Amino acid sequence: MISSPPDGSNGSEKASSLCPRCHVHLKGHFLEDAPVEFCPKCGGMWISREDFTRSIKRTPPPDLPEEEPPDAEKPIWAESPLACPRCGGNMAKAVYDYSSGIKVDRCDRCRGIWLDRGELGRLRAYTQRKIPEEQLLMARLQAETVKRRLEAKYFAQESRSWWGGLSLRALVERLRDLIGLQSRGR
Repeated sequence: MISSPPDGSNGSEKASSLCPRCHVHLKGHFLEDAPVEFCPKCGGMWISREDFTRSIKRTPPPDLPEEEPPDAEKPIWAESPLACPRCGGNMAKAVYDYSSGIKVDRCDRCRGIWLDRGELGRLRAYTQRKIPEEQLLMARLQAETVKRRLEAKYFAQESRSWWGGLSLRALVERLRDLIGLQSRGR
């Protein structure tokens, strides 16, 4: 999966960045066809966002462990931000695709991604998984609900302009007052 650069060097000349976890010099390697900076001590790697997006769509390794890493339950805000090995900026920790439970570190400045050992394999397994039919149905229903709420909000905003800036509730109250006045006058 991870290989040395095609020029035959060991990769240490290509990357002079330090690992954000263990502060060891990263080594330049290739992950399939994507250049990465790999930590020989902790197994973490830095990868560009574009290469990351392509890489996670590939088939996961067959020997992927099923268990989560020991810090999987640690809340995101309880962790200190890592320094980006490429530009030195703080990396933000985020859960990939909301429901995956896989936390990745991303740099907003240079858009690079830091993956701890095993995260790429878990991300690949997540993107390749078969989604149960009931989850697909639930997602479609949730999307339809959001769509209808947005349409209702838009309609309410448009309606206010038609009714002189009145909300629907204010318009109904005025209509009730008007109907009440007419019935009393008779």
